[in-house]
Amino acid sequence: MVEKGMTCVKYLLFGFNLLFFIFGLALLGVGIYVQIELKQYLDFFASPINAPAVLLIVVGSITLIVGFFGCCGAVKEHYCMTITFSVLIGLLLIIEIAAGITGYVLRADVNDLVNTGLTQTIGQYNDSEHGGVTKAWDNLQMKLECCGVTNSSDYTKAGKEVPPSCGSFESTGCLKKLEDTLAANILYVAGVAIGLAVVQVSNSLIETCDRLIQAC
Repeated sequence: MVEKGMTCVKYLLFGFNLLFFIFGLALLGVGIYVQIELKQYLDFFASPINAPAVLLIVVGSITLIVGFFGCCGAVKEHYCMTITFSVLIGLLLIIEIAAGITGYVLRADVNDLVNTGLTQTIGQYNDSEHGGVTKAWDNLQMKLECCGVTNSSDYTKAGKEVPPSCGSFESTGCLKKLEDTLAANILYVAGVAIGLAVVQVSNSLIETCDRLIQAC
């Protein structure tokens, strides 16, 4: 009876670690996607707004390794791999806490960050020493179909001509649209992190049951 229980737990543990591995791929994919989305807006901000995405990429990479060691350890019942798995799980928890705190802080401050970033950089548009800012504004306005912070008059107030990238959206400001875009990307990070935590806790519980059965 105990032997059957150990076999059942063994396969359950393998299944969860395989899920862990697949989840690592998903984390990596979401992290890269969010990083690409946020990278084009970095010139607006003094602080690293893409920090949660970078952390997600790191967590995804580590999760892939953890899933690999977990699957091998479950199949071969290898002590060293099990220890490695436990250490990496602890490391993941630390990184997840850091990612969660960073995401929470950025989500709470996203409105102020966007307002300050756009207001401070619109006067730098088309300046030779701020090529990155000009490119960021053009990308933002073409992608989100908007113009200026609140509308095209922001350029006039800053002593600038309304750029062609505004197109026919001169009356639509970029402030709210960029706020929503950043908030949504940070929400992706938070959602994936919560999903990983659920799988991780379930995996740890099954591993604990496996050890208790072996001790019996």
